[in-house]
Amino acid sequence: MFRKSNSGILWSYIDQEIWGYLLTHFTIAALICQGATAAGIDPDRVRYTRTMRLVRRRVGDPSSSP
Repeated sequence: MFRKSNSGILWSYIDQEIWGYLLTHFTIAALICQGATAAGIDPDRVRYTRTMRLVRRRVGDPSSSP
């Protein structure tokens, strides 16, 4: 099995964290745009932090399963 040095493993985790944050940000921005368009309002009027809190609550809620 191939082993990386400790610094290589650390950078691998950092890369994964960065990509995770970028993907999460893009997904929430897409949800904002989709929801605002469906409601007939300008997406710039929807606050990112409030949407993020709403998503956190919905993801943690067991009754919101598909």
